Amino acid sequence: MLGGHGPGANDLARHVAAVLGATPVITTASDARGVPAVDQVGRTLGWTIERAENLTRVAAAVVRGQVVAVWQDAGAADWWTVFGSWPKHFVRLRSWGELSALQPEPAALLVISDRSFPASLPVSAESTLLYRPPTLVAGIGCRRGTPRAVIESWARAVLERHGLAWNSLAALATVTLKMDEPGLLELAADMGLPLVAFPPAELAHQPGIATPSARVAARIGIAAVAEPAALRAAGTDRLLVAKQVGPGVTLAIARRA
Repeated sequence: MLGGHGPGANDLARHVAAVLGATPVITTASDARGVPAVDQVGRTLGWTIERAENLTRVAAAVVRGQVVAVWQDAGAADWWTVFGSWPKHFVRLRSWGELSALQPEPAALLVISDRSFPASLPVSAESTLLYRPPTLVAGIGCRRGTPRAVIESWARAVLERHGLAWNSLAALATVTLKMDEPGLLELAADMGLPLVAFPPAELAHQPGIATPSARVAARIGIAAVAEPAALRAAGTDRLLVAKQVGPGVTLAIARRA
C-alpha cells in the first residue's frame, strides 16, 4: 500500500492486517522510529497547517532526532499521545525567550497557536510549521443587507489588530433574527464554517457582556448581539475581544472553553 499518512494507506494497511490476522509492515519513517508525523499533528482535531511547504524539511528534522522546539498556547494539550510517548528530542517552550537559549539550536519549530506568529525568531521561517486549532468564535451583528465582503473585511481587520489567526476561526455566531442575512450566510459557506444562531431570549441573559447598547436594545429588544453570541457559541463567559464596531457590522471574539 503506497501513500502513507495523507492518502490513508497506513491506516488501510493496519485495517486489512487486522481483518486477515496478519502483521502490518509500516515503512513510513516516522512510524518506524515512533515519532510524530508532522503532517498528522492535530488532524483528527480539525487543526490546519500553515507553511505546509515546510513539511518535508521539518519531518526530516523530526525523524533524524534533531532538536525540535514546540510552542503551544491553544488547542488540546495531549495531541502528541496518539503517536506514543513525548519524543526525547522535542523541547517544550514556556516563553519565546527560551528559544534563543536552546543548545544545540533547534532544527525545527512547531507552533500550535491561534495567535499571530512573532515577526522575528532564531529559527528560520523555512523550518517552522504553524498549526491552527479551531478555537475562536466570532460573534457578529450587522445591519440589514450588509455585504459579505464588508463583514469579512471587518472580521479580518479585527483579528489582525488583536493578533489572532484567521485560520483558527471555528464558527460564526449571531442572533436568530439575522439568520436570513445573505452576507452572513455567504461568508459562513465560503469559509466552510457553521453559522450558529441563538434566540434573543438566550442572548439577553448571557453573562460576560462587556458593552451593552441601548440603541440595539431599542431596535431588537436585547442589549447586544455580537458579544453574547460569541460567548454562548464558545461555551464561556469571558470575551477575548470585546465588541468592535465597523461599517454596518459589529464583531466580538471568544475562545472555546
